[in-house]
Amino acid sequence: MKDRNVITWTALLVGLAQNGHAEDALILFSQMQEEGVSANSITLVSLVHSCAHLGSLKKGRSVHGHLIRYGFAFDIVMLTALIDMYAKGGKINSAERVFDNGSVSKDVILCNSMITGYGIHGYGHRAVGIYRQMIENGIKPNQTTFISLPICL
Repeated sequence: MKDRNVITWTALLVGLAQNGHAEDALILFSQMQEEGVSANSITLVSLVHSCAHLGSLKKGRSVHGHLIRYGFAFDIVMLTALIDMYAKGGKINSAERVFDNGSVSKDVILCNSMITGYGIHGYGHRAVGIYRQMIENGIKPNQTTFISLPICL
C-alpha cells in the first residue's frame, strides 16, 4: 500500500492481535512508529491486549506509559484492557490501581475484569468485595459476574 495511515495500520494490527498473532502485532506497531504514524486509542487497546496475551508486562507498561504521556483518554475499554494485562502479568496491585484510579464511572464490565483478576490470584474475598460494591452502587451483575465469582471462592 502506498498511502498508509493510522486507520490502515490499526486495521492490520487489530487483525493480527485478534487472530493469535500478538507478537506480530507488536512488531507491526514498531514499524508503524518508525514510519512516523501516530497511534490512536484503538491501536493502543489492541497493543495492551497483545501484551496481556503474551504475558509481556514490560511492553504493556510501556504502552500504558505511552497512553499517559500522550494524554489518551482512559475509557472503560482501555481500563479493562489494562486491568486484564496487569492481572495476567502477575501485578494484581497495578490492576487494582487502574481500577481504583479510573477516571470513568465503574460499570459491570470493569468490575468483572477486576473480579476475574482477583480470581486468577486467589483473592476470593476481594472479588466478593467488588461484587458487594457493585450492588451498593446499583451496578447490575451479569452472567460473567456470576461465572467469575465461583472461580474466586
